[in-house]
Amino acid sequence: MFSYSEILELRSSVKLKTYRLYKIFNTMRHQYHLADKHLLLILFGFILFVSIMLLGLNIGDPFFIDKDQYHKSSENDYLYCSSNHQTTIYIPFTLTVRFSLLLLTSVCAFKIRQIPDSFNETKQLSLTVYNLLFLSILLPVLDGILGRGTTQGTLAHGLCLFVICLITIIIMFAPKLLLLYNNRKEQSTRRKSVVDIFSSTLQRHKNFYSKDLIRRRTVTN
Repeated sequence: MFSYSEILELRSSVKLKTYRLYKIFNTMRHQYHLADKHLLLILFGFILFVSIMLLGLNIGDPFFIDKDQYHKSSENDYLYCSSNHQTTIYIPFTLTVRFSLLLLTSVCAFKIRQIPDSFNETKQLSLTVYNLLFLSILLPVLDGILGRGTTQGTLAHGLCLFVICLITIIIMFAPKLLLLYNNRKEQSTRRKSVVDIFSSTLQRHKNFYSKDLIRRRTVTN
């Protein structure tokens, strides 16, 4: 839950930054735009809301250690973290909050669709939704096959989380790094072309003055 909340907060923060660019590009008044303090206030509001939600759920319905239902007949005890109202309160409430945040970011993505591609990060963020969807399907399947609390299940969970988070980070930052590399390459090409133009111009001037000096000497002789 904490990892999902951090991903949603990351998505929300980037959406807020892009929404600010939308306001800057489309407003007719320079004083009407979202400042950094407004973005920080909204971002801290998201963090405060998620913190209150998690604390309320943990205090109102505390977790405890229970045996895994899949291995009741096994000689080994497989323990996992559970709560009294996990399926009736905890899961529906958290899923509702996640869906609301995704819906809010979708509305925001529609409003900022006219931002130039160099500033718009909606496409990269939309691809991360498929990573979360794949993870939400894969982890329960691993629980059913390997069992909760087992060494193999824990390793599989950790590996899946690492791979999905790594792919998400690559999707988020690879276009930025590629754009930065292309800009530097373009600047280097422009700098080289300017140097070549300056060198050719200087050479033409040298040739002109050399010819003029030879002509004057010829006339003098």
